[in-house]
Amino acid sequence: MDVKYVKLEGLTKKTFEPFGEIMGLKEEGELVEDLPYLKYWENNAYLGEINEKLEMGLLINTLDEQRYEFRKFEMHPNTMEFFFPLVGKSVFVMVPPNTDKEFVGIQHEDEIKAFLIDGTLGVGLFKGTWHWPPRPLGEFSKMALLRKGELTEETEYAELGMKVRVIL
Repeated sequence: MDVKYVKLEGLTKKTFEPFGEIMGLKEEGELVEDLPYLKYWENNAYLGEINEKLEMGLLINTLDEQRYEFRKFEMHPNTMEFFFPLVGKSVFVMVPPNTDKEFVGIQHEDEIKAFLIDGTLGVGLFKGTWHWPPRPLGEFSKMALLRKGELTEETEYAELGMKVRVIL
């Protein structure tokens, strides 16, 4: 089986743009409270349509024998997912969504990305983004997971046809 090595990279607006939104960038949204003891930005990230269903859950990830090797992805065609780190750092591997919502494999070497979720920013995935749940950099990580859209849909899975290994 072929192996593709992907270097772990930090989150920036430019590098994450094809996959979704970054929550917590202070320059995003409208600053509506600017007080000596707090600052509050409205609409810090795009959360989808106003009338969609919303669900908040808790995601605890532990490191399994695969560690930082990935062989399959999952996707939610009609649901956005927002990950807010609570404890620990994580590795998050994904490819951008495509228009037909079917996994067509890794077409280009630069399509697949591995991002470090270091606990300072949250991320939101667009509907249809192929990914695998975050893997912790320690024994475990804990995240609040907000799901928005068609919450009753089945998760779709696809084999990658290769091993993807993240270079830490």
